[in-house]
Amino acid sequence: MSAPSGLDFNTKTMREARASDAINAVVEAALTAKRATQAPREYLGASAIGEACERRIQYDYAGAPTEKPFEGKMLRIFDRGHSFEELARGWLIDAGFDVSSWSKTTNKPHGFSQANGKFRGHVDGVIVAGPDLSASGVGYPCLWEAKCLGAKGAREVERQGLKKARPGYYAQVQIYMAYLDLTAHPAIFTVTNADTAEQQHLLIPFDPEEAQRQTDKAVRIIQATEAGDLLPRAFASPDYFECRFCPFAGRCWK
Repeated sequence: MSAPSGLDFNTKTMREARASDAINAVVEAALTAKRATQAPREYLGASAIGEACERRIQYDYAGAPTEKPFEGKMLRIFDRGHSFEELARGWLIDAGFDVSSWSKTTNKPHGFSQANGKFRGHVDGVIVAGPDLSASGVGYPCLWEAKCLGAKGAREVERQGLKKARPGYYAQVQIYMAYLDLTAHPAIFTVTNADTAEQQHLLIPFDPEEAQRQTDKAVRIIQATEAGDLLPRAFASPDYFECRFCPFAGRCWK
């Protein structure tokens, strides 16, 4: 059956596309404006210490301006990660895990501060009690960290393990375990697949050598920055993929 004359479906589709673009432009402008109100971090964060290139970490710690601001898509991905973290926390709590985000000792969120506050971090949570899963290697209290990854990233973690697939996350976990004295039981690292909502709960034992290596790195970065010394690059060419996506690449290779 042919469409009645006078109805132009192409025009309707184009009109809807223009409306979608207009709404996205307003939303992304709001996201960008909201991010601009956030005060810059004035310390070296545990979430950044696992980067492969010490110069990149140093630029970030020193407050160097990034060359490419985060676009709306990336800002939405950040918010997606926060949302999935809260969902994962709620699912664990509903299943009987006591996931604490606040320290009764310090009356502050669980975290650490070293080097006169120049090296800090806040954890997603500490599981202080829960179902008896000792036969599976789970023990309490233990560190809990949660990340949301796309299907590709989730598969990489499943196949390769956290240390190889996401060394930055692995370093972050080891620093937290060391400074919060949560070394007796493996950390639980929850990965939620953003595409399927499937979850992996990885047990990450304490690795004292990695914790010490990352601590030494933090000290080196802080001392070099305060002395005005630029640390060496980790890679030999600006065409290397990590350099191409680095927010400080132009400054670094200029």
